[in-house]
Amino acid sequence: MLTVNRPGDRPAPGVVGAPLPGVELRIDGPDASGVGEILARGPAIMAGYYKDAEATGEALDGGWLRTGDLGRLDGAGRLQIAGPLKDVVVGPDGENAHPEELEGLYAAPALIQELCVVGLPDPDGAERLACLAVPNVQAAPGRRATEWRERIEAHVRRTAAGLPTHKRIRVLHVQEGELPRTPTRKVRRGEVATLLAALEADRAPRATTQVVPSAVEWLERIVAPLVGCRPRDLRPGASLDQLGLDSLGYVELVAALEAAGYEPPPVETLASQRSLGELAAILVPGGTATRPAAPVPRADHEIAVPPLLAALGRRGYRMAERLLYGGVLQARVRGRMHVPREGPFLVAANHLSHLDAGLVRLALGASGDRLFVLAAADYFFDTPLKRAFFSGFAGLLPLERGATTADSLRRAVETLDNGFSVLVFPEGTRSRSGALQEFHRGVGHLALRARVGVLPMRVDTHRALPPGSLTLKSRKVDARIGPFLGYEVLARRAAGRTRAEAEREVARTVREAVQRLDPEKERRPPARLPRQTVPVEVEP
Repeated sequence: MLTVNRPGDRPAPGVVGAPLPGVELRIDGPDASGVGEILARGPAIMAGYYKDAEATGEALDGGWLRTGDLGRLDGAGRLQIAGPLKDVVVGPDGENAHPEELEGLYAAPALIQELCVVGLPDPDGAERLACLAVPNVQAAPGRRATEWRERIEAHVRRTAAGLPTHKRIRVLHVQEGELPRTPTRKVRRGEVATLLAALEADRAPRATTQVVPSAVEWLERIVAPLVGCRPRDLRPGASLDQLGLDSLGYVELVAALEAAGYEPPPVETLASQRSLGELAAILVPGGTATRPAAPVPRADHEIAVPPLLAALGRRGYRMAERLLYGGVLQARVRGRMHVPREGPFLVAANHLSHLDAGLVRLALGASGDRLFVLAAADYFFDTPLKRAFFSGFAGLLPLERGATTADSLRRAVETLDNGFSVLVFPEGTRSRSGALQEFHRGVGHLALRARVGVLPMRVDTHRALPPGSLTLKSRKVDARIGPFLGYEVLARRAAGRTRAEAEREVARTVREAVQRLDPEKERRPPARLPRQTVPVEVEP
């Protein structure tokens, strides 16, 4: 026994509680999100394997038991399990996906009785996320198998659209029955992977006969570079999401189709195509794309904010922010000398709570008056009143999720081109644990597309208003501003790469700059260096 959830602890998926007295936990080799192998030591740990020094050496490392499980420690010191180390799926970009976590994200009890996520090897040595889903036939006994498959496929596409690229399921099969299990009722992932590989091999010939190759040959040459593979490795029966096209990939696809002489349909239409064959069917060679029906306008009434009222509202909002951060909260700002004297520029910060945007604006001083903030559209713009308030007074720009992110980024580029600065949270969502997460390449897209530099900033508001809390837990908030990353510096890092690779490299560069602002590094004692005798020359 290592950990236990105490009475009063808020339940959370995968969280197994804090260590018992005398038990120590350590995360070995944590990634950017804090996930690594769980190591433990204490009175509950064995001394070793009887008369088997080799097995003991593999299991115990200096008294620490290597559990073989992955997990992270949250801000309260509780352990969250991510899954067995052996089950991790490594994607083409080296990003890890944890099957048990994904099975929770894709779960739909009313639709899916059970599912299993595994990794299938790719020719390039990476793995594709594959899923075998068992429909919940008891929920609708009369439903046909084809209808079950279509409903589950639609659910998986909707779920994947809101997840990072490395967490999107690429191979999906629906099969009635029960998943293969051990006598102790654990799913045999190895057998599931073998079954999925056989189903894929059986489906490949049929998929190629459904679409005439010549009809999609030109489209394969356009799409292949965007997903990082060869044209002959693309399956005509796969959707763009299944091929690995993320939200910015749709932007690149639009540009590529325009360069090829086509008028591309809206991004939403591109994302809705179930295969390359369907996409090719709406694009007429030598002509223009078949235009879908005009989008249906919002049924709810929009609230128009007159320009004078908007100006007064923005001034009042800024005064309220100064009172909040300068009076109610105890805000500390360091590194203000790094703020550029003139814009426009991007501000890239970690994301911990709803206090972050106001703290960043306060930290920028006078430059904060010309700052717009990219914010989740489904959270801040889901009602007419919210849209009027946050766009008119708070200076927020809606950031759509999924494929329509392209339209949001286009608005952000226009804002930068008009001389305003823009704040982005490249993690995409608030960090529940407080640890710095991976940065999406949208920050690289904006910097390179608008040809602007990036100001890295690290905020600490997690203790004051952690995610899920409606009341202040602390009055202390902190902002650290790092050295400005000029556009020339970022352009040099991006030189010689494809557009997608260049944007990812810029995102990595910005994340490293934010990582260096970690206040924990200042609290760690400096390494002690050996004393040296330095000769001193004295001029006569």
